[in-house]
Amino acid sequence: MGGDDAGESDRGDREPDSDDWTAESETGVSGGEDGHSPQVSDEVDALFDALADEHRRLVLYYLRDRESADLDELATVVSGWLQARAPDHDMVTPDDREGVRTALHHVQLPRLADTSFVSYDREAQVATLTGTTDLLAPILDQSLADDRRAVGSVDGRRGPGGDRS
Repeated sequence: MGGDDAGESDRGDREPDSDDWTAESETGVSGGEDGHSPQVSDEVDALFDALADEHRRLVLYYLRDRESADLDELATVVSGWLQARAPDHDMVTPDDREGVRTALHHVQLPRLADTSFVSYDREAQVATLTGTTDLLAPILDQSLADDRRAVGSVDGRRGPGGDRS
């Protein structure tokens, strides 16, 4: 490489390319060594983890409208939405609801509580939406719209969160 810098421009003198993008350009937060803000990266990871499971997505849709719900209410709603998506559309049985309730209490709500989006009081069995960030709101909107389209394309129904327009 040599010591002649005359032909090289420093980073501030050239047009940025796609490899130069940092979270600072989007959020005003300085990036880390890899150019991405640790806070933004952690939030993105938490968001995708939260949305990766159908139960957690349905809980987020419901809490976004209600802000808070107890475990029994969430179990009833989530099991109903899951059954509405099933090909046979049978009634939700007590066993179906109890299975969803158990999964929510022991797995899904604690996973959501590990994010900054939901708090879950295990003793009181109440989940509360702790806030929709600038990142969560539009992605949750798009996810809900996609879920509604997917369910609607199967049988003409609007799907989860059907009371929202």
